[in-house]
Formats: sequence, C-alpha cells, structure tokens
Amino acid sequence: MKNVIISFFLTLLFVQNSFSQLDDIIKKIPGVGDILIDKAVTTSIKDAYPTALWLRGLDKKISYDQNAGFNLNLGAGYYRYKFNTFCLHAGTYAPTEGSGYLVAPLKGSKAELIKSILGRYYEHPEIAQNDVQMLIWGIEAGQKFSNYDAAFQYRVTPLLNPEEIAMMEVDVKDIAYDLLPQEAKDVLDLYRELRGKLSDVNATYEDVERLAVKTGIAPLGKGSKNIDAGEWTSIGDGVYMRSFPEGYRKSQVEIYIPAETKIEKDTKGIISLLDDGINSISVEYDESGKVIKQVNIKNINTGEQQIIDNGTIDNNELKKSSDELVSLIKKSFGKKRSKNITGEIIKDINQLKAIESYIAASTAGDNAKQLTLNALNNYVSNLEAGSKNKKGGGKNHKTGLSNLSGLVFAPANTSNQRLGNGGPEGGNGNQGDPPNSGDPTPPEKEEEKDCKVKVYISQVNENELPKPDWVYTVSVTIDIQGNDEKCVAEEIKFNFLDVSKERGRYLNDIDKFDDVENDLKFSDLNQGFTISEMTASKQLSGKSQTVEAYIVCNDYGAFGRLGATVKVKGVWYTAEADGTPDPFITIPVDLNDNKIADSWEKQNNVYGKPGDWDEDPNPKGQAKNGDGMTNYEEYRGFFVSDGSDGSEHKRMTPMQKEIFIIDESKIFSTASWEAATGIKAYWLLLSHVYGSKGGAEQDQNYKWVNFCRGNAQGSKFAVNLKKIDGTADPYGYHNDQGILGYNAGTGPPKNTKITVMFPDRIRNWFLASADSMAATLIRFPNGFVIEGVTYSKKEVQKLINEIKTPAKLDVLVDFWLDLCILHEVAHACNVPHHGGGDENKTGTGDPKCPTKYRSEYTMVKLDKSIATIMNIIEKEGITPILIYTGWKFCKTKDNCWKKIDVNDR
Repeated sequence: MKNVIISFFLTLLFVQNSFSQLDDIIKKIPGVGDILIDKAVTTSIKDAYPTALWLRGLDKKISYDQNAGFNLNLGAGYYRYKFNTFCLHAGTYAPTEGSGYLVAPLKGSKAELIKSILGRYYEHPEIAQNDVQMLIWGIEAGQKFSNYDAAFQYRVTPLLNPEEIAMMEVDVKDIAYDLLPQEAKDVLDLYRELRGKLSDVNATYEDVERLAVKTGIAPLGKGSKNIDAGEWTSIGDGVYMRSFPEGYRKSQVEIYIPAETKIEKDTKGIISLLDDGINSISVEYDESGKVIKQVNIKNINTGEQQIIDNGTIDNNELKKSSDELVSLIKKSFGKKRSKNITGEIIKDINQLKAIESYIAASTAGDNAKQLTLNALNNYVSNLEAGSKNKKGGGKNHKTGLSNLSGLVFAPANTSNQRLGNGGPEGGNGNQGDPPNSGDPTPPEKEEEKDCKVKVYISQVNENELPKPDWVYTVSVTIDIQGNDEKCVAEEIKFNFLDVSKERGRYLNDIDKFDDVENDLKFSDLNQGFTISEMTASKQLSGKSQTVEAYIVCNDYGAFGRLGATVKVKGVWYTAEADGTPDPFITIPVDLNDNKIADSWEKQNNVYGKPGDWDEDPNPKGQAKNGDGMTNYEEYRGFFVSDGSDGSEHKRMTPMQKEIFIIDESKIFSTASWEAATGIKAYWLLLSHVYGSKGGAEQDQNYKWVNFCRGNAQGSKFAVNLKKIDGTADPYGYHNDQGILGYNAGTGPPKNTKITVMFPDRIRNWFLASADSMAATLIRFPNGFVIEGVTYSKKEVQKLINEIKTPAKLDVLVDFWLDLCILHEVAHACNVPHHGGGDENKTGTGDPKCPTKYRSEYTMVKLDKSIATIMNIIEKEGITPILIYTGWKFCKTKDNCWKKIDVNDR
C-alpha cells in the first residue's frame, strides 16, 4: 500500500511541475541523488552569454583574416576557423543547416572534468575525435573507466589525471526505477544502453552513435528560444564569437575582436579624431557641427595622408540605420543595462555611425573603413564592459578565449545537441606568435564562390499499400547550382525518423506473434550503402543527380517517416518532401498523419478519420455503431479462411460492420447471415485465433482475433461455432435431445463461451416429426389447422415423403441447421428470443425472423422455399448446394434487428 501511495503522489507532483523541476522530484526517491540524470552537463540556451545583435552584417563590411593561425591570445581582427566539436547531450538531435546557436559556459556536475578533457585534447590532436566523444558519452551516462576495453583506456589516458580516473570509478546506484516519471525513465534507459555499448568490445562507434545522436529535424523542445543562425555572442574580454555547426562533429567558428581605438572630441563635444595606433582619421564639420565637410586619413607610421571630401550621406537613411543600431544595442543589453545608455552616449553612437557611413561611401581605402567600424564596435564593447554585466560579456568578465574548452555552443532549440568545444582542427593553436592586428594591408577578399543546393525527397507511389516483402522505391533529387568547383555532393544519408514495430505481420498472426521488429527496413537491394537499423548512407560525387533507396516492408500495417540529408562541400542539407512542408515522407503515403495509407482511406470513404475511429454505421439501426475494430485495424487486416483449408489476407471495410466465425466444419452460411443481418461475416480456422494461448476452448481469449494489436487498439473476438457429431453434448450444457443447438453466454461475441450445433439431433427430430405428422393425418385425413394455419393432407404428405427420402432429408437437415445457426449466432450477438421474456410467446412475431421459435409443422410451408432443389433431386438424381437468403431479422414488434451487437469494445 505504501508503494502505491508514493507512486500516486509522485505522479501528481510530476504532472503539476515543469520538466525543469524534475530534479526536485527525483531527489526524494531513494538513490536518485547519486545518479546522473541529465546532470553531467546542464548548459542550455538560458545560460548563454549576451548576444551582440549590433554586429549583424559584420561579415559584409570587413574581411576575415585568411592567414592567421588560431591562438588563445589573438589580437584585434576578424577570424574564421573550423573547430572540432562534441555532443554533450546524448539522446538529442544533431544540428542541421540553419540551427541557431549561442555561446554559453560549460555547466553541470561533470563540467570541470569535461573541460579538462577538452583542454588536453586541444594539446593532443593525435587522439581520435571518436575516442574523445566516446569518453564524454561515458561520463554523461555514468560509465566506469575500468569498464572500457583496455585498448581504449590506453588511447585516452593522456586526457585524464589519476584523480579524474578515480572519479569515473564511482558505481551508479540502484534507484526506485518504477517510481520515476517517464521522462526520467527514458534518460535512465538511454544511459543504461549507452553503458552497455561502451562496455562491449565488439560495439563500433556507429553503434554508440545510433543511441546517442538522433538524426532528422528536431521537434521544438521545452524552453527553446527564437535565435537566428549566425547570431554573435559576447564571450567576455572584448571578444565576440559565433558558430555554424556542421553536424555535431564540426563547426565553423568566427571570432571578432574590435581594435582599441582612441576617440577625441572637440570643444563642442563633437567627435573629431579616431586613432587605432596605426591609422588616424581627423574629421572636419561644417558650421552647424552636424555635417561632415571632409576627413583626413593619416598613416601614423609613414606620415602618408589622404584628404577625403567626396563622401555622401543620405540623412534619412543614416537616421534609420542609426536608430536601428541603437535599438539593437539596447536589445542586446536588456532592459536593466539599457538604462545606462544616456542621451550623450546615443549622440556618440550616431556620430560614429555617421563617420563610418561617410567613409564607406567615399573613395577611402579598406584601412580607413576598418578603422571606423572598429571604432564604433570598440566603443560599444567598452560601454558593455562598463555596464557591470554579471552574466557574461564585457572586459571585466574573465572569459574570452582563455576559457576556450569551457565554452559550449548552446542550441536555441533544446531538442538539439549542445556542443562541446574541442578547438580548431589541427590541435594546439598556441604554437607561433599572435597575428599582427595592426597590419595596414589585410589580404584581399577571396573571390566569392556561388554554391546553391536544393534537395527533394519524393513520395512513394500513393497506391502501394504495405504488405510483407513489398519493396518501396524512394527517390532523392539533388539540385546543385553555382560556379564553385568544390560544390559537389559528397554523401547522402536516408534516416528513419519513426518506424512502426507492430506485433506480427497482421492482427491475427499467431506464427509471428513474438515478432516486434521494425516493420520497414532498408533493403539488401541498396548497393553501395552502409546500412544500419535506422540509417542508410552512401558516398557520392558530382553535382546534380538522383539517388534511389529501397525500403522493404514486413507488415500489412507498416508505417514510417523517412527523411534524407545530403552533404555538399562539408555542409548537410535536409531534403524537402515533395508536395508537403515536411522534411520527411511517410511510407505509405499518409498526409493526414494517422498511420493509415491515404489511398485506402479514400477508397473506403474514411479519409481524415483518426486511426482509432470505430463507428462503422452500416447496417443502420442496430444496437450500436462499430464492430470492435478500429480504423487502423480494419486497414491492417486479418488472415481468414478462403473457404477450404487455406487462408488469405483481407483488409476489412471500415464503414461496414463485420463478424468472425470460428467454423472448422464450414457449416456457417455467410450468405444467409449477411442477408439476414446486413453484417459481413468471415470464416476463421483455429490457426486464426489466439486459441490455446488464451486458455481452454470456452475461455474468452481462446477466440480473441486481434491479438497482435498495437497501434490504435480495438477489441475483437470471434463466435466459436462447433458442429457436434452424434447427439451427446460433450460440454454438458444440454443433453435434452430436443435442443437442436445452443449458445453458451450472452452477446456480444466477446462474452459468449461457445455456440454448439447438433445436426444429428436435427435429423432425428425430422424423422420423429414424420411419424407424428403421419399419425396426425390418420386422425385428420382432410388436413388440419394449427395456430390459425391450415395444413392440407397433400402438402403434409409431401413433406413426410421427403423426410423418408435420404437425399431430400439431407437437404431438409441442412436447411434447418442453417436456420438454427442464425438463431444461435444471433444470441451470441445479444439478440434474445421473441416475446420479451415470455416463454409462451417465443413462437410469435415475424415468420421470416430466425429468432422466432417454430414447430415441425412450420417446415410444411417452408418446404415451398426449397421445392426447386427437391425437384432437381427427384429428376436429376443430384443434390445441389443449398444457399437460402430468405431469413431477415425482424424490425417489427420484437425488433431483433435493433438488438444486434457485434461490437466487443
């Protein structure tokens, strides 16, 4: 009882708290405080250093230094490097093109350990990036260092000191797993799987990666922010950084450090001089002090000067750009810090912007343009430093490049991976002297190369429904345009984002009941691909092209989402789905996302209805709509008897009710039933139901039909119809020979035990009836009247003669057996006798209704219905198959039609 109360309380707590409060909840559960539950690294977008929004468009105004090697002591300048990066959040999505990232500090219980590892990796480029990543994933998952294989330990030992190795030897403690919220369970399950793979000497890096890295388009995670790709972050010490991830292993990183610039004002408080120690710009204004008249650009080292008086400024455009600049600065600083931006500061910013605009519109050289740009950005940087920022940025914050391995690229979408910083490709950047930040002649811009890439993934054939061994063909079109010779396709990767794992191959697949493998897989027909459970990748070359992949199906209800990414010039591009806004296609085509093929839905007039819909309306006017099978289950289908000893797959009809009959003897007439009820019926063999797996013959689950259910579950049971040879009842329910058949239990089918028929009792009943009718004719040679019905001697004698004729008696027995089956199966569908419970009235009501009780004399009149068959027997000496469709459940007083219920839900 105590465990139940704790579990219930925990559930309430979790529902009422946000995910960010998960720690508070799980700390109260035994052992949880000692386990890493998403705690090794906790950095998220909310921890990011301040953005520097005013630097937008910087790359269009200044060239980056192509020749400067990376150094932790970089001087002023604009730099671009390719960094090695690491996944610091196992179980999340790898970044894709356009993902927004900001720089943030590395936080979490293992932050210092990981920071040390990354710092040493920066000094040991000979250690494979894969090994470092495996080590980090292990730290995140609680892997003991000694559980790695010996060769791995040897390779990564330079990254750890003895104390850190000892720290990794702490065991993960057992916890009250069952009491955890599902989110926590998912994390623990992932970590458990990761530890298993990391300890397996036969596991490859790709095996671990499949667990740790999700591919495809990430859903928007909780706590996400709207951050554009390429936004600048102020990381402290007057250094600005931004990153463009290329997957999780590489990132293009840009660094900007504005040069220190002396700014002087004249006696009127107007900026008159800019000086960065190498170049200076003197500014002369007109009498108003607002309009720049000319500028004097001077190289301080050589004394060379240039007078510029041809700069032009559009005052309206200048005001607009200045106002926008001030707005971006305030937005970057935030409400509290923006209060320090006085009118005098805004005046300075406007003047610096005016000087920058004047120089940019003149014939001045790049050095002058760079000086004005640095002057403005250095002024804002100093302003930022003087705002006493406590979170990050500014020169008073000891961050900058000195803390490189402690910087994390944090995703704006929290479903994406945060990326640890391994420094530039090639290792230690401390070797060599810092670049000369005062070089007066920066290298010319590299000729701009044009590379435009579009990738499309085509839908599969809409009319192709899933079935075992069917192969779908998926095409991806790669369109590459541009003059860049390096702009070529390098690799394609097909990714399953979601794949069904239905039990078996259809709803009543007893042979494959234990099969819960993926229902869609990459086919062996994919030549040249590297294939795993969820991905298939292939190396490419060349520009525009089409690549095909083959997907093999293993289930009649298989469904999945498939995306594709293509790497061009080191950048991954996500394919757009043909005809939809989605970055994936569905297999089969399922644009309304209910895991049912659209073509089947349209064919059956249920397009757009949910997968769990079960409102089959036809036939109308019965006890309830639906037949116990959901839309998805009717689509996935069943194997049923083909009328002999074989089986065939059938998809059901979702607008039409259906019933299943276990009928090994084939005594049930589907045509008679469908004519009487309007409900479609299917024969089943014992191999089509749960059978002995569900218990004894009369147990409920013995006749369970949709036992391989998974998605959109319904409830469907068959009527177990048994033909008994002889007259004894092996089940012991009715040994009265006058009982020609019975149904044990009350419908719908799920609630009945067994439906039993006695053809030999029917035969004996007919023979006894012939004797009693002959005796009656002796007493009443001219005929007689029973219950208001007149029976002539001729028609009574005709029936007696037929009963005495073996071939004709067989027809009569089959005819009456069919009627009795309809009667008893109706009971299995919740239809009672006529008379409303009055046993004296069970023989009243509509004479065509199978539920009405009848005497042997009824057959005298019904004999006319089978007269044609009797004539064929008499004249041809052969016995045709009897199919009688004249029975109809009544809609009059007793209204048996209204009571029919085949819905087991």
